[in-house]
Amino acid sequence: MAKDLYETLGVAKTASEADIRKAYRKLARKHHPDVNPGNKKAEDHFKEVASAYEILSDPKKRKAYDEFGQESLRGGFDPDKARAYQEWSQSRERAGRPFAAETQDFDLGDLGDVFGGFGDGGARGGARRRAAGLRGEDILARVDVDFIQALRGVELEVALPQRETCSTCHGSGDAPGTKPKTCPTCKGTGKQQLVDGPMRMNIPCQTCGGSGQLATPCPTCHGEGEIMTEQPVKIRVPPGADEGSRLRVAGKGAPGHGGPPGDLIIETHVKPHPYFRREGLDLHLRLPVTLAEALAGASVEVPTPQGPVKLTIPPKSQTGTRLRLRDRGVKRGDKVGDLFVDLEVRLPENDAPELVEAARAATSAYARPVREGIKL
Repeated sequence: MAKDLYETLGVAKTASEADIRKAYRKLARKHHPDVNPGNKKAEDHFKEVASAYEILSDPKKRKAYDEFGQESLRGGFDPDKARAYQEWSQSRERAGRPFAAETQDFDLGDLGDVFGGFGDGGARGGARRRAAGLRGEDILARVDVDFIQALRGVELEVALPQRETCSTCHGSGDAPGTKPKTCPTCKGTGKQQLVDGPMRMNIPCQTCGGSGQLATPCPTCHGEGEIMTEQPVKIRVPPGADEGSRLRVAGKGAPGHGGPPGDLIIETHVKPHPYFRREGLDLHLRLPVTLAEALAGASVEVPTPQGPVKLTIPPKSQTGTRLRLRDRGVKRGDKVGDLFVDLEVRLPENDAPELVEAARAATSAYARPVREGIKL
């Protein structure tokens, strides 16, 4: 039994979009392949988390999943058709369950798609029939960006999977030089019967896709009529991109089947920085300072996304002292965060006997014992 998507992300079904996004980011950071190199279990779990987030972060897909569960994740699933079928079934029930007395036949035609993609087989030797006017699927691409690149924006080139017409069979899906044969499953009728208790329904044949004929599949595309290739695409990651940020590029997804192409969705993975970290639009910096700077105070230069600025270190600053630079954090649109600087007093690395003696002499300058009050 497939795992519930909400359970995968560890959130309730009533979770808000913000809760779902927060849970995804936490799990993605924990199980990302970069953090767990060579750990196949962590990689599989990361894929499950990403797949669950892709559904639950999309309002339309989430609504369909809430209504139809795992059935909504099947290829070719149409929620409108599924609702129509439910209404039809319920109206039959309200009318007195007429199927209890006798078996009746119904031709579902395209409605067969709600049963997990019946009729998605090849109409000619395996090349799939595709509904005219069907929009192409969206493509999700994850890109790695440096911390600084995410702050300032960057142009990247990514290789995207793309379907192209097979050059061997020219899109037919049939092996060249072969002739279609009568489908052994439906005997050329193109239909099968689906029996559910007293109800019998005619659906398109799963073997031939409703054409009534089969041909030898093309050895290059294996009957698909298309092959997968890679196409380089340049994308612009805007300034202020965060871990898990998504950018939609219209028309750069999978080609449509008689309809428009899907969209390209870029999701960013921001590599960690040795000194900076980010919380929303705010930045946090661990700033090393010398003993002299901490004791006597100083003015030091600090890098920010808007350029270097001077920071005044108060005298007698301790490790962990936090200073704030307003409007020097991440800028996104017309909003900008703050930069919080946490001081980290560093001792000299070289041997300095005179410094040790000076420190011992300074012991009398402490107003009270530094470990006073530490007890169990």
